Amino acid sequence: MSLAKYANGDDTGIPGTPRSVMSRNITFSPRLIFHDTWTSGEYDRRGEIATCNRLTPMLAQQIKEELNSFKMEMEIHEESKQHTHFF
Repeated sequence: MSLAKYANGDDTGIPGTPRSVMSRNITFSPRLIFHDTWTSGEYDRRGEIATCNRLTPMLAQQIKEELNSFKMEMEIHEESKQHTHFF
């Protein structure tokens, strides 16, 4: 299916896509609604530190080396080798 005809906004014939999804117009309600929630003492909203930010430099290097080693063992199509990234 060529997508060129849809670039100008012609979404007729796109299977399973309602016209409203393709529309670029949005509106917001002027009515504001507030809901009760828990206080910071009752519910801790802080996120956890991501695993990648807890790695020591040595452990990060070991992971990179293991990943590179794994990639070297993989069979890769000749035309796809240019897209393979090593750390």
